[in-house]
Amino acid sequence: MTAANPMSYGSLDSVFNFLKAHPDKRQAFIDHLVKIEPLLQEGTDVNIREQITGPLVDAMFESGEQLSKSIEAGLRYEFRYSSKIARDFLMASRAKPDHVWEPQTTKALLALAKSSRTTLIGGAYFGDQALLVAKALQTGGHCYCFELSSANIGMLKNNIAINGIDNISVHQLALWSEDDKQITLMGLDSHASPQEAQSGVASGGTVFKSKTIDSFCRDEKIEHLDIIMLDIEGGETAALHGARSMLSQPAEHAPAVICEIHSSYVDWSAGLRTTSLVETLLQHGYEVFALRDYQGNEAMEGRPVELVDIDSAVISGPPHGFNLLAVKSRARLDGDVFRVCSHVSPKLLHHRDASIFAPLPSEQLQRP
Repeated sequence: MTAANPMSYGSLDSVFNFLKAHPDKRQAFIDHLVKIEPLLQEGTDVNIREQITGPLVDAMFESGEQLSKSIEAGLRYEFRYSSKIARDFLMASRAKPDHVWEPQTTKALLALAKSSRTTLIGGAYFGDQALLVAKALQTGGHCYCFELSSANIGMLKNNIAINGIDNISVHQLALWSEDDKQITLMGLDSHASPQEAQSGVASGGTVFKSKTIDSFCRDEKIEHLDIIMLDIEGGETAALHGARSMLSQPAEHAPAVICEIHSSYVDWSAGLRTTSLVETLLQHGYEVFALRDYQGNEAMEGRPVELVDIDSAVISGPPHGFNLLAVKSRARLDGDVFRVCSHVSPKLLHHRDASIFAPLPSEQLQRP
């Protein structure tokens, strides 16, 4: 008897189509991929998630497919499969993780939020950070969310509603250095970058009205912001320029700032200290750190948030970004949560030199 040709049993397309049609089996396969990632990663400098397991998971989903997942805090998120954030959330190592995206940034935000009442988030996406922060604020606290994408606003408002959160407001305004500018988005989904619209774009594309943080706070009669978080794909510097009044307040009232910095949008070839973003913060009396984090969903329970001195942070390599944390007083930094270190990368990565790209042993960390 001639052996059957195993290739006749099915193509990869038929395998992925089968998994698409059976979400429970699809999730079981994803869980298995996540489980074997450390074995695949061992001894190689290839980023296994980005080169192997991630693309396999991408093939199991339709672009924009509507999904739902809950986290440990009891929050449920509905979102579209349209970004690495969505993919890595589904690839969490725990069925109910304690965060959606960037574990250490989330931990830093929640540590700051527990002593805060007023938070402003620029680039709120589908609420990955905002919902958690709103729940953590002191009684009577409020979270002001800014998002430009109508699709993302729809998901954000839906997630606010299904979780019964009543202390978030959503604003479709572009945070910028001046009011009433015409701002357009270049790019897609979580990577859409705000830019001042040229006349041709303004006449044919979607444009948004700009607002400074200071003007918004005056309009809303907000005297102090406790936290400003910005993840607006290159618009962070302009948004901070529009927050001079808030940033100029004394240490006891000035907001803690968490924002992304990315070499695609700023020139850090002469060091982080020389960038216009960091210079803006330093000029207002802030101490600025690079916040070490995985850009994904990683189990980091029990690990402190590591903050790198900006003058020693290892930032060489291909274009990349990470978050900064800035405070006017280290008293804002809970000693049970934060640690300070030097001469390492803000990027936590599994496939690079562990002495630079992995969390540090406790003896190399200092209390703030």
